[in-house]
Amino acid sequence: MKKCLLFIILFITIISNKNIYADLSLSCSSDILIDAESGRVLYGYQENKKIYPASLTKLLTALTALDLGDLDDILIVDEKTPYEVDGSHIALEPKEELSLYDLLHGLLIASGNDAADVIAKNYSSYEGEFLELMNEKARELGALNSNFVNPHGLHDDNHYTTAYDLSIIAKEAYDKEIIKEIIGKNKYTIDITNIKKEARHLISTNKLLVGTGYGNQIIINNAWVNMKYEGATGMKTGYTPKAGSCLIGSAERDGISLITVVIKGSTTEVYTDTHKLLNYGFDNFEKINLVYANEFIKNLDISSGDSKYLSLITSEDLYTVINKDKLNEIDSSISIKDYNLPVKKGDVLGKIKYSLGDEIIGEVPLKAAFKVDLVIIEDTNLTLFALKTIISFILAIIFLIIVLRIVNKYRLYKIRKQKKNRR
Repeated sequence: MKKCLLFIILFITIISNKNIYADLSLSCSSDILIDAESGRVLYGYQENKKIYPASLTKLLTALTALDLGDLDDILIVDEKTPYEVDGSHIALEPKEELSLYDLLHGLLIASGNDAADVIAKNYSSYEGEFLELMNEKARELGALNSNFVNPHGLHDDNHYTTAYDLSIIAKEAYDKEIIKEIIGKNKYTIDITNIKKEARHLISTNKLLVGTGYGNQIIINNAWVNMKYEGATGMKTGYTPKAGSCLIGSAERDGISLITVVIKGSTTEVYTDTHKLLNYGFDNFEKINLVYANEFIKNLDISSGDSKYLSLITSEDLYTVINKDKLNEIDSSISIKDYNLPVKKGDVLGKIKYSLGDEIIGEVPLKAAFKVDLVIIEDTNLTLFALKTIISFILAIIFLIIVLRIVNKYRLYKIRKQKKNRR
């Protein structure tokens, strides 16, 4: 009976997921849409499924390189890379010297596998070190279902990730000013180097930025549109025969920044899915302010000096992207941590959380609005009792001193009288 019940629940879940998937009529095997600012998942389909990332790997390569070097670092092309790395190239030559800044453009705009290899080799003191650091970076970000064995994404059965993990990596890349700048460019020129006698002119592989005209059209809502997307800010393309076409896209409109990851489709399908996900995000979600910085939230009852309470205010603004149909379903809860007086102005004493069902959509620390120094006992009866006790104690001591003095005087009187009688 239990097995039958579990089967029914699983069947309903699968059917439910398929219906959600069908609502957008998506084609790729894994898809995810997130808010680029918070990283919240706004839509997902099989986002935790194991997939091969192809050149989407290069966003993590760029992040790892930026942790290790500076943009003006000069990197030297080794003897082997120009000849041993397959796939897309930017025609690097042995002993050529380029800045990390130039190579990042070759990596992210033209998707050069040779650029990825040169970066990895220049920032490794031993074979495999850069890859270890890539995996360490992924785990640090929370991409826990991934394993990377090369810096470019050429197929290897042990080189895998998920759409969700890629969305985490993409968000981190989007937060890096220099990466966001590079991925948003349509083209870039690498000037003449010590070896190359002509400048290299790189054109973006991302048709969200450049996809117009014949051959760059897709059908959205029964109409032909360009692959180029209004408000697109870039990100990364990828392809291998095993991975299929893959695309991480990003766009901004009306103060909302969105990131999409679509995995394993045809070239047309990845752009169609990306357009549909971005349209879904911009059409159905809006950015709202949940609370402003220094906004009053709660009074804590205390007794200190002239104050009978301590006001708590928010430490910062909090914005979130939320489905327009869910605006009235947001709940908040306040938690206060243990504290002792005195309290300084600005001390964090708790936090306020905002939730939508079981999902926490944001939280803000709560701080003291003003300083509180001393505690005064306010209970009059207790104060009078303490005062009477102190007075009684003082009177008892005075009485004891008087008695002792009388006893001492009597003792001296007796001694003098005895001496007189002897005479």
